[in-house]
Amino acid sequence: MKKNFYIVILILMAVFFWRYFGIGSNSASSLINIDTSSWKKGVAFGDSLTAGQGAKSQNGTYPAQLELLTGFKIVNLGKNGDTTSSAKKRLSMVLAEKPDFVIITLGGNDLRQKIRTNETVQNLEFIFREIQSVGAGVVYLSINPPMVSSEWNAELKRVVHANGVLWVDDVMKDLWTNSDLMSDVIHPNEKGYAIIAERAYQGLQQVVDP
Repeated sequence: MKKNFYIVILILMAVFFWRYFGIGSNSASSLINIDTSSWKKGVAFGDSLTAGQGAKSQNGTYPAQLELLTGFKIVNLGKNGDTTSSAKKRLSMVLAEKPDFVIITLGGNDLRQKIRTNETVQNLEFIFREIQSVGAGVVYLSINPPMVSSEWNAELKRVVHANGVLWVDDVMKDLWTNSDLMSDVIHPNEKGYAIIAERAYQGLQQVVDP
């Protein structure tokens, strides 16, 4: 009886860690529409980090630099100030491009505007499912903003993994406090965007060569 009790506890713990910390969730079998071998065109969709605020030209944005690394055509549909709510209203623009994949940076402006986490999560889930419904894969770039609770990031990671989206972890790591890589306290410069592009590329490579 005691043995069965411990087995139940272990199973519940495993479910908890899988759900909230995404253990194993980036495995190819759990991802939806993530097949880089068939990809030709993508959309970068999100806020000012996607639009490239801080870069001197469009060539310096992370989508443009990622395009060179991958060989995929990547359309930049970033918009300064975009929240998950306002991004929902622009989804038709994304789908009109008929992308094979969509790379997303969203959530930072939700934090700045103190939007409730559950609303952010619901909006992201809607965006993910709408994109996946047309056969496109979704890639989410996590930025781990400083001075933000780990619970917020964990909740985003949970909804990303629960919806078969590829999570690329902490693409802004070590950028926030490095003035050589930032144009201001929030936005990278072209060198910083090059690092984001490289990290996004490495995230995609993990799917190609798991």
